[in-house]
Amino acid sequence: MRITAFSKYDITRGQPMVLNYIAAHEGCMQRELAEHCHIEAASMTSILSVMEKRGLILRTRNLESKRIINVTLTEKGKLA
Repeated sequence: MRITAFSKYDITRGQPMVLNYIAAHEGCMQRELAEHCHIEAASMTSILSVMEKRGLILRTRNLESKRIINVTLTEKGKLA
């Protein structure tokens, strides 16, 4: 059985693009992230839910607008 770098960090093939964008734009808006990655908002929500459960990212409500969700990397996400 071959272990890939993706399995080492418990990420799927599509998630590195998401992680790279968040790393370059720490605290970015979830909507902005979906637009950059050319992923539908609902699909991005699902992707981020999985990544959040795996401890790679944190999503927080923006203090100025409750409709905005900001995304940041955790320490585990920075290593992935």
